[in-house]
Amino acid sequence: MGLPGLRPSVNSSLQEWWAGITGPRAVIKSYRMAVTLVLWAIWRHRNDVVFNGATPLVRVVLLFVHEEAAREYLFVLRRGY
Repeated sequence: MGLPGLRPSVNSSLQEWWAGITGPRAVIKSYRMAVTLVLWAIWRHRNDVVFNGATPLVRVVLLFVHEEAAREYLFVLRRGY
């Protein structure tokens, strides 16, 4: 991404990395929203695999992230943020 403050170090836990994200406030907020969306997509797909017998596919996660990001973008546009 070009912003060193956003990359996790090899030895940091997710919690340490999350708390240590640095950069402009708007960038941090957007980045955290994106990371949260990806983690949520992985969790949802994992549950679908475990509980419904779905086949684990990266493209399913990526499609969900893409669709949700587009939906959020449209919401923001409508609200005028």
